[in-house]
Amino acid sequence: MSYEHGSYLDDSRTRSDLMNTRTSSCIKLQIHYEDHQRGLKSENDILYSSTDTIRDVIVKFLKTANLDYIDSGNVSLVELRMGNQRLPAPSFNTYATLDQLNIRQGYTLCFAPLRELSSSGLSRLRVYGPNLIDKIEYEWNKRTTTLQMLLEYIIKIFSLDSIERQRIHLFMDFEELDLTSNSEKLLTELDVTDLTLIEVAIIPPCSISVSHPNTSTSEMQCSVLASQNCTYDSQHD
Repeated sequence: MSYEHGSYLDDSRTRSDLMNTRTSSCIKLQIHYEDHQRGLKSENDILYSSTDTIRDVIVKFLKTANLDYIDSGNVSLVELRMGNQRLPAPSFNTYATLDQLNIRQGYTLCFAPLRELSSSGLSRLRVYGPNLIDKIEYEWNKRTTTLQMLLEYIIKIFSLDSIERQRIHLFMDFEELDLTSNSEKLLTELDVTDLTLIEVAIIPPCSISVSHPNTSTSEMQCSVLASQNCTYDSQHD
């Protein structure tokens, strides 16, 4: 009986160790910090645990970069990068872990002093998803947020990864935003202001005939696309 009990405990410890291994992994991140006022810029590749919080990331980075004279409480995450994708930092992220924020190997985390965030002025957008029901608020920076960054965020938050990029269209005040020519432009250059309403539409191939949506908003969007000999449905295929 004692042998069986001991074997059970060993199995339990093994399962516990395996679970800990899965939930806490080592990942390499590139940390980018820029202080425009001081003319300070630093980039470092640092190993972290997936269970580290953003606060842990900041503290370790400042120590590694010999910047520990900077108060970690005055440093904020402003942007995430993965390859060509640039995404705004999630709100209230200080005590969230890398795993909770779905930050994986290869990400670049961009930090800046809090004073730069306050001086730059953060704004919000209201974004309606393709079904014109789901709505999110998107926090953006007037000095840094581009149309491409907004598009990448929308694709992620509405799970549109499986949709061809050319079929994803954005509308502001019933006018389509040019994702091809203006992708690298700041939102402010496109007359986007605080609390602007953005609508997302999924456009089927022009050869496909679909019925017109019932909502007045979608009908107005359809009239815009009619000039391009295309119709669309506000729902996913």
